[in-house]
Formats: sequence, structure tokens, C-alpha cells
Amino acid sequence: MYNLLWTEHFSKKSKIFIQKHPEIKEKFRHVILLLGKDPFDNSLRTHKLKGKLSGL
Repeated sequence: MYNLLWTEHFSKKSKIFIQKHPEIKEKFRHVILLLGKDPFDNSLRTHKLKGKLSGL
């Protein structure tokens, strides 16, 4: 399990997002939990960065 660090900015923005889109609250929660469990899960569609950010 990975330790996710939530910034104050993320916390505020996620609350605003959930208020605007209450119908996807559970999906948002599921994605955050999955990200903490395995950030490379195929369902998250993460990928390697290219260009200047390659290798980060």
C-alpha cells in the first residue's frame, strides 16, 4: 500500500469537485483508494511520461 500525501490545495479542489458532481462521488472515492493501493493498476490508465518529463 502506498502513502498518498494530500495537499491543502487538493483537499479544497476535491471537495469543490464532489459538490459539483455528486453523482460520481463513489467513483472518485474508488479511484483514490485504488491509487493508494496500486498506482500502476491498468484501470487507472497511467503511463510513462515523455519529452522533458521523461524518467520522472
